[in-house]
Amino acid sequence: QQACSGRVNCISCQKPNVLRWNRGGQASSTQWRKFECLSCGAFYEVKTVKDLATRAASAESSINGGPPFASYHHIREDFPGKKIFLAMIDSDALQPHIPASLKTVYIAEIEGTSPFLKPRSFLIKGLRRSIYTSISIKSARRWFKPADPTDYHPITFVTEIFDGRANATCRKEKPKAQETNDHAPVVSLSKMDKDMLSDYHRGLRKKIHLIMALKRKNPDELSSAQKTLVDLEDQIKVEAEECKAFL
Repeated sequence: QQACSGRVNCISCQKPNVLRWNRGGQASSTQWRKFECLSCGAFYEVKTVKDLATRAASAESSINGGPPFASYHHIREDFPGKKIFLAMIDSDALQPHIPASLKTVYIAEIEGTSPFLKPRSFLIKGLRRSIYTSISIKSARRWFKPADPTDYHPITFVTEIFDGRANATCRKEKPKAQETNDHAPVVSLSKMDKDMLSDYHRGLRKKIHLIMALKRKNPDELSSAQKTLVDLEDQIKVEAEECKAFL
């Protein structure tokens, strides 16, 4: 709603009503460009970050996780000199009844990326190693604070703000999170009993194992649904940790 009414400007050119959400395309075509500016052409990636406010206030200049490492260099080759920004939302905003302070969206320009491996990558002999991405950023700063209901998933909210059209008229009805996010719980974790939590956590773990298997395949061989699932890796892992805390 902020972008529709002109209250959220492109961080690069500072113009309102110019941010377009790249929804509906192939997952590989929107890596590092979840939304873009129709005026200056800046790209934006979106990520949840734990303890975001603390990290933004510190000298921390790198964020682990994000799209595949190689995809960053592909987009740099295809769009030399392009400004790419990282929009960050605190992962604790996934919890119900979160304070307003955790809903702030931070923004930082991406300087580059570097690859890294996790120790568990070496536990299974002969397994193709997953190369993870560490994102180097410039100083993060507050961008905007969405006035969203507490039951909105933050990624879903950002998706609804940048709804694919510049100068769009806001819809009066606010969408339900599950309409745009098949992986969000229908009810809050705090309202689930032990059996429901156990089943839900088991389902999330299965999705994570499936994502690990899909990431070992050639991205061009994946279906659109499989690519979408891979893009949701960070979100699903956060949900699994939150669910585990309730068990």
